[in-house]
Amino acid sequence: MNYRFPIAIIGGGVLGLAVAYTFLNRGFKDIVLLEKNDGFGLEQSGSNSGVIHAGFLYETGTLMAKLCVEGTALLYAFCKKNSIPHKQTGKLMVATNAEQEKELQNYLKLAENNGLQDVNIISGKEAKKLEPCLEVKSALHIPQSGVFDAPFFVSTLHKKAAAMHDTPDMLMRVWMFSSSIHSTIRSNRSSGVPCSESSGRGVLRKTPVMCVCMSMTG
Repeated sequence: MNYRFPIAIIGGGVLGLAVAYTFLNRGFKDIVLLEKNDGFGLEQSGSNSGVIHAGFLYETGTLMAKLCVEGTALLYAFCKKNSIPHKQTGKLMVATNAEQEKELQNYLKLAENNGLQDVNIISGKEAKKLEPCLEVKSALHIPQSGVFDAPFFVSTLHKKAAAMHDTPDMLMRVWMFSSSIHSTIRSNRSSGVPCSESSGRGVLRKTPVMCVCMSMTG
């Protein structure tokens, strides 16, 4: 039996689930998500360190800088609203000599140009108060940086998307390539969101949305 869907999302990690949630939130109900594993968030999304980047390292005017700064604020708001474990820890970029202190000025200017607020250079003594193990001349303090529970975030996206669907316990149709099973998302676990099995064959789509991440080193 063939199924026809207007939207096919490729990749079931944080990005794929976030895109699916956004589509459903905007009224699109007929979605298929393609995932090679037997569950969701099992690749980069389930094994990363969960760092929330502030966006101060990216070249001003680039889409990377714009989306990172905007996305950081949106992510904190989403975590707070949905009780996802997170902490705005801030980040320190340290300088141990005069040459590195000059570089901090460049990064401060970049952060300001990217729209970050309250970023400033602090003394070595002030840095030591924030992190007692440090012995530095000065540091750039970026308060927007933080951490969050990425697997919990994946589970939350699944639950919120499922709550929007006409069938309470179904998010969307899913084709699991590893087992060639046409499935529906039903369960919810922090170590990834597995799928229960159902019969069916074939996926036809009009609009594919790529949400996959290639392995990277360095």
